[in-house]
Amino acid sequence: MGLFDGFSGSEEGLKNSAFEAIKAELDKQDMKYGEDETEDGEEQIIRMRQQLDNGSVVSIAVVVTEKGDTNDFI
Repeated sequence: MGLFDGFSGSEEGLKNSAFEAIKAELDKQDMKYGEDETEDGEEQIIRMRQQLDNGSVVSIAVVVTEKGDTNDFI
């Protein structure tokens, strides 16, 4: 199952932001992650390091830029 297979977020997350919806989904899947934001505060970043089934380790950064509502870019 991929990270965003069956992505649904949560009602609470959807009310707030795409960033909160992504965090809610990661929490539901029991995934560990760190949060950060750019110096200007316009982008929020979720950072993860995961080990794949083949033993390889990958680093992932999801940068979320929101401009008003959850229908914006991720």
